[in-house]
Amino acid sequence: MTTIEKIQQLDDFKVLRLYEHLSTLLFEATDADVATLTQHMPADIAATPEIQQVQKADEAVFEEPMDNTEAVAFARQSLTLLATDPATEPLIADTLQNWKDDSMIAGTILAIGAAISLVMLLATSEISYDKKHGLRIGIGTIKQKDQVDARRRVIESLFKIIPKLRGMLGK
Repeated sequence: MTTIEKIQQLDDFKVLRLYEHLSTLLFEATDADVATLTQHMPADIAATPEIQQVQKADEAVFEEPMDNTEAVAFARQSLTLLATDPATEPLIADTLQNWKDDSMIAGTILAIGAAISLVMLLATSEISYDKKHGLRIGIGTIKQKDQVDARRRVIESLFKIIPKLRGMLGK
């Protein structure tokens, strides 16, 4: 079974928990804050309407929880997109195989800020993973046009999942 098929078979709760776990892993592997991510964002991506809206948004918006249906769709699509990237697929595959979630919490809430943070990390960072070297993240190292184009497609795809986000950021 492929990594993408495994993601598609996860129930909604497990998708949110896995997303939360991977997001934590990624942010623990870097010491970049929002200002650093913004500074290293490729110009093409920074110019997208979605990123422009994010940069203008009131910070209070980022604390608001996402609608559960939108959060699950966002998490599942994020994981699927990471599983299609040769640089991050091994991380997703290894995590699916080895991660044990003993959480008994019945509801996981994904805040808008957590979703936006991951989008910004993806937009600015070269991410790689292998069992020998582990997880590596290079902020501001996306240089090749095809990598920038791929990241732009990720951002556009993720923003389309959460139409409520567009409305909130447009306030």
